[in-house]
Amino acid sequence: MIKWIVIAILGLIILGYLGIDIKKAVHSEATQSNLEYAKEVAVHLWNNYLKEPVKFLWSEVFVKYIWDPLVGVINNKVKGSTSAKDSGALFLVKS
Repeated sequence: MIKWIVIAILGLIILGYLGIDIKKAVHSEATQSNLEYAKEVAVHLWNNYLKEPVKFLWSEVFVKYIWDPLVGVINNKVKGSTSAKDSGALFLVKS
């Protein structure tokens, strides 16, 4: 963490030494236009292509096969049960 802060500070010092004003660059009309365009593209991609697959993966894969079994294991550990069959963990039960 500290390494990245030092690198960022050094980067800002180098940019200042080269005469690049970050504040002007960020507030310039071209930069603002580019950022607005990138935002529009990201929102369009999310709404039209990514939202439904991500919602499906979240609810049908992550929650069903990872989150719920993990919560079952944790709850049974808290209650004192050590049996994998009691925990509801599909990945721990051997047939």
